[in-house]
Amino acid sequence: MRRLWYIALWIGFSNDSGYDETLGDNFSYYASFICNYLSKAVRKISVELEEHTMISVQLSQKDSGTVRSLSDNIRSVILYCPEEELKRIVTLPDESERYERYLSFLEEGYRRSGVLTEEQISMLLGLHEQFRSGGYRNEWLFKKKPLREYGIYVYFNCYFTTYDF
Repeated sequence: MRRLWYIALWIGFSNDSGYDETLGDNFSYYASFICNYLSKAVRKISVELEEHTMISVQLSQKDSGTVRSLSDNIRSVILYCPEEELKRIVTLPDESERYERYLSFLEEGYRRSGVLTEEQISMLLGLHEQFRSGGYRNEWLFKKKPLREYGIYVYFNCYFTTYDF
């Protein structure tokens, strides 16, 4: 048994996915902080799988429904999304609507992966709910450092968003 450590949502290389390279880069750039949040959070809830440590959801306008193991560790799910729809999603002015669409791709990928039980999918959806209730923010305490001579603590917090880190 292995534990799930990583959750990825991405666009394949332009020749694999059929999307314009810039569109794929923008999508991956905007989705990376969500995947980072979920990958850190999933380690705390201990989702046990037979073979895989990563669920990878890839969008493509060429392929749909392919589910395979890329290696001993990665379970890959390819979902179909037309380029026009992806362009619309990436340019949504309402960020929460955009994030919801990203989360819906992940949810569909979990269901189609074939390696997660309903209970495990519910656990992962619980992480999505935590992300929503936290205002779609990926923040964490990096370090707490005491400054004894001043009798205070200094906190180093990290903030990872769509636009900066």
